[in-house]
Amino acid sequence: MVQESAEKSNSRRLSLAEWMQQESIADLENSVALIWPPGLEDAVELYQNGADAVHVSGPEDPVTAAMAPNHDGVKYIESESHELREEHEGRYDIEIGWAVGSDLERTVNTGKTVEEAVDKILKTSDNILKDNGTAIHNLNNTDKNSLDIDNQAEAAELFEEALEPDRNVRVYQDHELPNQNTYVAWKNEC
Repeated sequence: MVQESAEKSNSRRLSLAEWMQQESIADLENSVALIWPPGLEDAVELYQNGADAVHVSGPEDPVTAAMAPNHDGVKYIESESHELREEHEGRYDIEIGWAVGSDLERTVNTGKTVEEAVDKILKTSDNILKDNGTAIHNLNNTDKNSLDIDNQAEAAELFEEALEPDRNVRVYQDHELPNQNTYVAWKNEC
């Protein structure tokens, strides 16, 4: 079910942590979070808002690798998203994926269907999340011609279909930009 994201507060966009808290998506307190690909600003903010640790992950990124140690609670992990499944099983309370469009495209380019690509992302999330962990996937750039997806709402439907009825799936769209800045959030309810 599509929900409008929270209204702007004081004429500014909510930060990631503010949005997560306002929408009751995940409890940051005492959590271990993963952001891929790395976003140091978001990682620092999650740590400052209660996360015990935030790992940022992505392919070789010398700048992030050099900057991460300068921030309390933030650790850089050099890893492709598909490698996380093997190396970080059951480690995270929260997973935030910004590169879903690229991961879908990479899998489709190997001859898989879009549905199989969605399943691959969800299996990785299932594996790296702790029981009752929360996955948040940003669906920007999922409406690429190579994926045969017309808009982000259609991409969200693919995730909902793959997850329902087993999971509590919520889809959020920016109230000012329909079919843009769409997120799908769900719990790893075991």
